Amino acid sequence: DWDKALAEYQLDIKEYPGDLAAYVRIGDCYQGKDDYASASKWFQQAIDRHPRYALAWLKLGGALNALGREQEAAEAWKKAVELDERLVAGEYAKAQAEKFRQKPAAP
Repeated sequence: DWDKALAEYQLDIKEYPGDLAAYVRIGDCYQGKDDYASASKWFQQAIDRHPRYALAWLKLGGALNALGREQEAAEAWKKAVELDERLVAGEYAKAQAEKFRQKPAAP
């Protein structure tokens, strides 16, 4: 149950505020509830605490994409791949980043 998991991870953060994985897990729970706006906020919090956390960038890209924020999603996926090309979804993220890179810049 997503709500039970959320409560447990939020307790983890209170006890261990530096537990980056708990921030991502909370984001995962919100994604499981189709609340992508909340999910993106939790993924961003993990990134704010550790900007080189590739998995958080990857998951942020997924949440932003679900919100229809494709350009921001592509940028997040690109950052994830730059940080760690071994991510399971790395090839997809690379394709999205390449697609974004090929678009002409706005004036």
